[in-house]
Amino acid sequence: MIAWIIYEHECESLYKLENNRLEQRASLIGFTFTSYNSFLDTYLTSLIEGNVLASYLRNPNNIYRERMLTSHLEASISRVRRGQQTFASLSIFDTDNSLSLYIENSTDPFAEVRSEQVALAQQMIKQKQVKVWDHTYTEAPTAEKSVIQQGVAIDSKTLLSPTLLQAESTYRVIATISPGKFETLLAQTKAEYQAELRYFGIDAPLEKPPEGLHAIVKLSNNYFLLIQPSENYFASLLNQVKVRLFTIISLSILVTFLLLQLLIRRFITNPIVQLDQQLTDVIAQKKQNIDFPHSADEVGRLGQKFHALYEKLNQAFQESFSQARIDALTQLPNRVGFHEAAEKLLLEADKQNTRFSIVYIDIDNFKFVNDKYGHEIGDELLKSISAKFNHLIAINLKHSGESFVYRLSGDEFIILLPEHDSDSATQISNKVLKLFANGFNFERGHFAVTASLGIASFPQDGSSITQLISNADLAMYQAKKAGKNRLALYSNKLAKGDRQLKEIEALLKDIDLDKELTLNYMPVIDQTDRVKGCEALLRWNSPHIGQVSPAVFIPIAEETGVFEMIDLWVIEQTFKDYKELQSILGEQLQVSINISSAELHSENFINKLTELCKSHSVTPGNFMLEITETFAMEQSSNAIRWLESLRQLGFKIAIDDFGTGYTSLMQMVDYPVDVIKFDKQLVERITQAERRHLAKALIDLCHIQSIQVVAEGIETTEQSRCLWQADCDIQQGFLIAKPMPIETLRSWLEEHQYLERVV
Repeated sequence: MIAWIIYEHECESLYKLENNRLEQRASLIGFTFTSYNSFLDTYLTSLIEGNVLASYLRNPNNIYRERMLTSHLEASISRVRRGQQTFASLSIFDTDNSLSLYIENSTDPFAEVRSEQVALAQQMIKQKQVKVWDHTYTEAPTAEKSVIQQGVAIDSKTLLSPTLLQAESTYRVIATISPGKFETLLAQTKAEYQAELRYFGIDAPLEKPPEGLHAIVKLSNNYFLLIQPSENYFASLLNQVKVRLFTIISLSILVTFLLLQLLIRRFITNPIVQLDQQLTDVIAQKKQNIDFPHSADEVGRLGQKFHALYEKLNQAFQESFSQARIDALTQLPNRVGFHEAAEKLLLEADKQNTRFSIVYIDIDNFKFVNDKYGHEIGDELLKSISAKFNHLIAINLKHSGESFVYRLSGDEFIILLPEHDSDSATQISNKVLKLFANGFNFERGHFAVTASLGIASFPQDGSSITQLISNADLAMYQAKKAGKNRLALYSNKLAKGDRQLKEIEALLKDIDLDKELTLNYMPVIDQTDRVKGCEALLRWNSPHIGQVSPAVFIPIAEETGVFEMIDLWVIEQTFKDYKELQSILGEQLQVSINISSAELHSENFINKLTELCKSHSVTPGNFMLEITETFAMEQSSNAIRWLESLRQLGFKIAIDDFGTGYTSLMQMVDYPVDVIKFDKQLVERITQAERRHLAKALIDLCHIQSIQVVAEGIETTEQSRCLWQADCDIQQGFLIAKPMPIETLRSWLEEHQYLERVV
């Protein structure tokens, strides 16, 4: 009986000990698997939100774009895995599910895309999935027994997460990683415990609940791993106890009983119970770690291993926790850190009835710096801007140990201002703007970047962090529209304007082109005062909201993707009106048509334009297609080839609104264009007395390149006379004629010819 009692007691203690060991091992396995999953999440997020993937997809002729993605993959692995050899790969599938790119972190120069990635891409298409996760494994004795995959779909135009309607025109970006450390831990566990490993989840549940010694590892939300040691493993441990116990019992039952009770309680039972209790307290977060045991026995060594294991786990957790909340480039808190701090501040402000403000900041023209000077300079610029933001806010808030500046993504920042209303937030924001008064200077040079700021305050501008961010973002875009390098406060008027823009966006999607759109024509004259042509100008009279300015609805049409439909309608309507225009203004009439710069690179547009020319039997040489100067920001060999394609059809090409963008004249004359149209603002400047010599120089430079010059916005006789003297080819403006329906052109022409005879 004594031997049996001791044996049962030992069995229970041993079972608890082994169960705790197994749970600790399972926790380490789960954490290891999660770290690989987290790497894929972080890598895909940085890839999509950053400029590397966008640069790859939008610049197919860039010979370094694949190397940039490979470097980004290697850098991501090096940053997270800390030099550990880890296999990872990235594959991108085009909208037709053909493989666009496959790269992997290996030395195999002939590496090919894995069948698992192709299958995952096909699954995303069939099931119209925007995001997918998969873990495949095999029991075969290969070098890579399992693979973790994550795939995301992005819209081919916006490079953002697609809607269901966009599911068929998306790229599939699939990242794969081989969890080597995870597999090593599994192999060690299987060998040590002679364990059976089974994966299960909602799609493949266990046939029956596990019994006996086991542990379940949560690998993802609906995916688990069952570790079940074999019965022989625990039986072998029990056999050791049996042999030892009954050997001692056989020598002396009485002495053994007394000694065993003393020794077991002092050196085995109590330490194990204490260790178990400490582990329980650690799991319940009542203690940071178990007390370090100094004894040299088995339980002491086991406790030391538990202590060391938990130190490593805790260190890894703290590093992961920090990485998830700190921006790697600027060392500012990131979006996750902002939301945590903002939610905490919101609770305190709501509880104490205090105010706070957030300032949303976007760096203007930062893409221009990246494109012209490279991403290395762009990164240095962001770090310098971040440091100055942090220093400025720390001084004004008198907090040196805590950061209130956060980097959300790219060139977007946000500042938290506790206990600040809109007035005090405006004062600090004006100090931020002073950093960009004449561009931005730091040790790498001077850069023409500015900042647009939007301010929203609690509680008047929103009762939740999401609402405050949205309203501050709206105010920031208002600052951009007002000319950049300024700030705007959120207001009900601003919100109303935003709602109106959204209403226009909704109406554009259901617009009846023939009933709601009309064309006005604005005549142009040459130096002999003869009408040489006219410009077709679009007008929209909505049955719901009345007349809408093209300056308002055209940018919205470009953002929502309906611009091509409107452009083609304008072109076709102009083709239909051309015969009548000829009968009024003359047989040699040339008509100018504005097309959206968003059409650049669209082969579909060129094909449809060709069909319209054939169906209406028009001569393309009688028409001039105008593209705004801002298209030069998209300068590329593809854009130039696209313009050449239009000229090959016979159309003349004009650059409209010259003088409002960022393009130099020497850049513009290098483009395949026939006409440059000076913008009204440029006309006003170069016709001023002290600048008239510039008008002649600019026009002569265009003439040297065989480019015709048209001056827009002529409103005074002095402007007209000055530009004729500078050899301007064509003029148009309210001094000559306002845009008018085709029905009133004849009466205008008669009046114009009469005035010409009188003069």
